[in-house]
Amino acid sequence: TLMPAEWLVANPSAQSDTNLGISLLFCDWNGNGFSACPSTAVSYGGSANFDTAAAVVSGNKLIIPFKTPYSRDPVCKFQFSDTSAHPYVHSLNSEEDKLHVYLYDVQKTSGSDMNYINVNWSAVSSDISAICLGSMPVPTAD
Repeated sequence: TLMPAEWLVANPSAQSDTNLGISLLFCDWNGNGFSACPSTAVSYGGSANFDTAAAVVSGNKLIIPFKTPYSRDPVCKFQFSDTSAHPYVHSLNSEEDKLHVYLYDVQKTSGSDMNYINVNWSAVSSDISAICLGSMPVPTAD
């Protein structure tokens, strides 16, 4: 099914108070926090609009704040650089001011049933990349 045309065409007059914003992340997670961030491996220094120093872990949830919040919840993509070393699955929840990443291990039970088990972020050591896109307020002159 194709999306209606009004979903695909931006309405500039209705969005004059917002810009398209992007947040980028490519940093090493060492089990306790981000390291090698900023990174020289990418042109944007490893983190654009993600506040990696303010990241918080609570069990299987990693919360990474945005330096500049979005006007609405952004659309995000997240991945580990070495998926063979970390066969975990994750789910995302983005808010205007932060990205939540939940980490799970999947174990097959009887038949085709799956059991999702929370995995603590302390068990992970890998490069992580993320990208978020969404509306951001237009900066105002002071």
